[in-house]
Amino acid sequence: MRLAARAVDRWPLTRICGVLGLAFAAALLLPCFARDTVTLMVALVLLGAINGALDVAMNARGSLIENR
Repeated sequence: MRLAARAVDRWPLTRICGVLGLAFAAALLLPCFARDTVTLMVALVLLGAINGALDVAMNARGSLIENR
């Protein structure tokens, strides 16, 4: 979450939301390709991290819209 907050401060929100949205869509497929428990756990942790970062970016964008 801290990395996502730093990225939100550094780059435009529309770009971050777009990139993270595409990354989340790609990460949704990762658990399907897991061959064992370890790769499944890695895929799910990565999916959760991307989902959390996307949530931070969307909340920052929503806050910016509300302030306008």
